Amino acid sequence: MKYFNIKIHPPNAPLIKEVIWTPPNNCWVKCNPDGASITNNLQSSCGGIFRDANADGLGCFAVNLGPGSAIIAEFCVAMIAIEVAFEKGWRKL
Repeated sequence: MKYFNIKIHPPNAPLIKEVIWTPPNNCWVKCNPDGASITNNLQSSCGGIFRDANADGLGCFAVNLGPGSAIIAEFCVAMIAIEVAFEKGWRKL
């Protein structure tokens, strides 16, 4: 670009935030869920991972929900996480 004398205007760097995952208290299971949707064709999906107080992975799930909005995906992921925890006998979620 310099050869052709084209000036570029790169965007400013995004704001970077440090995010630290903290494990749950003893005897508790922590679920980190997320739901998402693509607006163009309204395809949605969700997933989550379960970890214990030692940060060991206990299980995970991913579900293709088909047509639906992001808010529906977020509600579905919460319900699925509760159902999985109930099936596994994890009462302290």
